[in-house]
Amino acid sequence: MPERLVLGIDLAASPRRRSGVALLALHRGRAELRLCSSIPGGWREASRLAHRLAAALAVVDAPMSLPRRGGFRAAERLAIRLGARLLPLTLESMRALASEAAMLRRSLEAFMDVYETHPASIPRVSGCPAPLYAARYGVDPAPCRGRDERDALLAALVGAGLAAGEAIILADDEGTALLLPKPGLCGRGAVMGSGKP
Repeated sequence: MPERLVLGIDLAASPRRRSGVALLALHRGRAELRLCSSIPGGWREASRLAHRLAAALAVVDAPMSLPRRGGFRAAERLAIRLGARLLPLTLESMRALASEAAMLRRSLEAFMDVYETHPASIPRVSGCPAPLYAARYGVDPAPCRGRDERDALLAALVGAGLAAGEAIILADDEGTALLLPKPGLCGRGAVMGSGKP
């Protein structure tokens, strides 16, 4: 079975800031960290990198659409019920981020699968502290030093979880495809690739 590349992106809301990126190679039930860094700029630079790396899947830490009304989309309201803590999209900073992320999605979706996630909610929903969640897929998070890089790694890891059947997609008719770990993942099932509970 050929390896599958998953790119996690912690997207900056402004081209003047840096975006975190992490690339995982999935092969035979294991994940290998190939890249963990930050890149200058916003969606254009992230799009160029994703195309250059030929990732099969991109998981982005940013909302990729806005709610028709109110602060949260339907999928986000479901995520909140699962334990996620999200900022409302009525905040100007979140609306700016959503605008950048929507452009990134449009530039990628014809070439790869694209989902959004919320890294700070991954430990809350899964019950796995971030280092344990990384270890579940055989990944040492040490090379990811800054917060943007660590969030990008968590985004990529939930993409690995999707490939392993350990993630859920919360979708709605507002254009949301929010990827999160299965609720209560830690403490149930086996560590990926190890055969151990």
